[in-house]
Amino acid sequence: MALKLTLDLDGVSHEVEVETSSGGNRIRLGDRWYSVELEATGRPNLYSLLVDGRSYEVYAEGRPGGWDVLIGVDVFSVDTGRSRGARERNGGIAPPTGVWLLRSPLAGIVSDVRVQPGDAVGQGQVLLVVESMKMNNELSAARAGRVAAVHVGAGDRVERGAALIQVE
Repeated sequence: MALKLTLDLDGVSHEVEVETSSGGNRIRLGDRWYSVELEATGRPNLYSLLVDGRSYEVYAEGRPGGWDVLIGVDVFSVDTGRSRGARERNGGIAPPTGVWLLRSPLAGIVSDVRVQPGDAVGQGQVLLVVESMKMNNELSAARAGRVAAVHVGAGDRVERGAALIQVE
């Protein structure tokens, strides 16, 4: 039997079906079925995801009403629909709640921190830059808020998944 869900991925609604059987797990997104396996790695919030034979490292952090998910260098905001009341009262947009923590999508050296605790930030605003393999990677806010903490400084070496900036 399949479990049917509606997920909002970066503000776009998707109908998803999940099937679990002795032969494995499948997920339908749109008109296509994918074979999937998800395993915890033993490190907090870090998973190994296998989709149709392709392997991905996934970092997922829960938040009220959904998840912030990092796959490679791509960050996705997934709304599970558990806070639909707030969403409907605000014209389809759920207000951000709780704390959002920016984690490093890659290992590298922090070359520039553009905010400090107390700063107001807007969604999409560049918060800091991480240099990796001679490329500067600008990391932006997933939502608007106020910077509660900055956990790194210019010149700091960071590993993938390291806490960088906390926004409330």
